[in-house]
Amino acid sequence: MCRGVAVITDLWGRGYSEAPFGLPHDERLYASQILLAISTSSVSWTGSGSGGFRLVGYSLGGGLAVSFAAFFPQLVCSVVLMGPGGLHRELPPDYRSLWIRHPQLFPRPYIKRRIRQLLVRDSRAYGQVLKDNIERTAPKNHIPESSGEGSTSPRTQKAELLDVDALVNWQIDNNRNFVHSVTSSLKHAPITNQHHRWSKLGSYLRNREYPHPASSEPPNRLYGQKVLLLLGSLDDIVDNDQVHKDSKRTLGHQSVIVVYIGGAGHNFPMTHGEEVIEAISRFWGFLP
Repeated sequence: MCRGVAVITDLWGRGYSEAPFGLPHDERLYASQILLAISTSSVSWTGSGSGGFRLVGYSLGGGLAVSFAAFFPQLVCSVVLMGPGGLHRELPPDYRSLWIRHPQLFPRPYIKRRIRQLLVRDSRAYGQVLKDNIERTAPKNHIPESSGEGSTSPRTQKAELLDVDALVNWQIDNNRNFVHSVTSSLKHAPITNQHHRWSKLGSYLRNREYPHPASSEPPNRLYGQKVLLLLGSLDDIVDNDQVHKDSKRTLGHQSVIVVYIGGAGHNFPMTHGEEVIEAISRFWGFLP
């Protein structure tokens, strides 16, 4: 909520999550996932005294967060977007291949192999950064270095545990929903040309009333709020200049705060977690 409770969910088919087959993985399906998460919680997320809840979305989740807030401004009181999808004119070439657009034409082993090539390649780039950051930020005065031949410090052992390639490969090999979820979301999710949806969210940020106000409508909790947009300065997936410009145009120049995470690529929430937490905490008023 807008006070102290957090729920973090995997998207359908990611991590340990299952996914519905036979349905397009579009904004409707993902909106239902958010509603399921909050409706099955013991905390009241939607009651009149809840004040609404804050919604944070990263990458594909950023586009989904915009879509959800645009449909349910009476539920959401704040939006944070990290390297979001939605404003791309088109996906990078590797993400527009025939096997993604028409996976039914290809045998499943081929699709798995191509997804492995695509995602493991991208994950490898920040796996090393994660290890470097742990070694850089670990309190050296509390963690002893190697004490002898063949031994390693806990700091180094922790860094070695971050095998991002293994995490991606595990999902491909063990979560039978993963391949379908990835290909379907690349086809149907709100990743490209969603300017109309962002503009709808912008209208709620700037206008107190709904487009068609009715006495029975709950309050628009987004009125007068701002959106925090975090971008990795070295992101090679999100076009920062385009997203920066289009976010101002669709949400409103005074309704969006853009913060660049220096030296960070698209996976900056994982590689630059401290900077991300600080930026969000300042935006929400938890830090001066």
